[in-house]
Amino acid sequence: MSMNSSLQMIELLHAPIELPPFERIITPDDVGGSAAWQTLVHDGALRPLYGEAALPVGVVDTAELRAQAVRHCAPIGAQGEGLSTALSGLSAAWVWLGGQAPQTMEYAVAIGKRQRDEPGIQYRYSPFDASHVLEVSGLWVTNLERTVRDLALWYEAEVAMPLILKLVASGANIAEAGLMLERPLRLVRRPTARDILQAAALATKRISR
Repeated sequence: MSMNSSLQMIELLHAPIELPPFERIITPDDVGGSAAWQTLVHDGALRPLYGEAALPVGVVDTAELRAQAVRHCAPIGAQGEGLSTALSGLSAAWVWLGGQAPQTMEYAVAIGKRQRDEPGIQYRYSPFDASHVLEVSGLWVTNLERTVRDLALWYEAEVAMPLILKLVASGANIAEAGLMLERPLRLVRRPTARDILQAAALATKRISR
């Protein structure tokens, strides 16, 4: 690269970059590439949300925006058309509650559909139906009750309980989550999950007094 070309590149990277005037996810494609995106993050104009998806500083992230941040790298089965895969577990809890995004996104996969884990994606073979999910910004996400059920079933109490209580505070029906837990015929951790849901129900009653 010639001296002039190098100087032009430096000027380009440090030139003011205007953000799109929308309260939406900003990716490198929106601002001229990864170098410009990283510059905006470094300069404090963008706040990373997940992967190479960020928000303009001052824009409050919502469940819709968090789902949008995940959708660009989600498996096809979780993207609106059809229903074979849904964001679940800790990842669904993050969409509903916010906070720090998980490094690996979890997806519930219908029994009989074969999927291999890949970087940033973990699949859990767990039956679900349309009543267990909601479409958020074009992404299938387990609803509040199914998310509560999955947290109780897949994680130890110290991880699951704080999130379950927050989901209940956000409107999750813990009794419905309990019914979802009983419907599949075979679940290895069902007794432990029952205990977690019962403890969460008791804690919720104490908090509401």
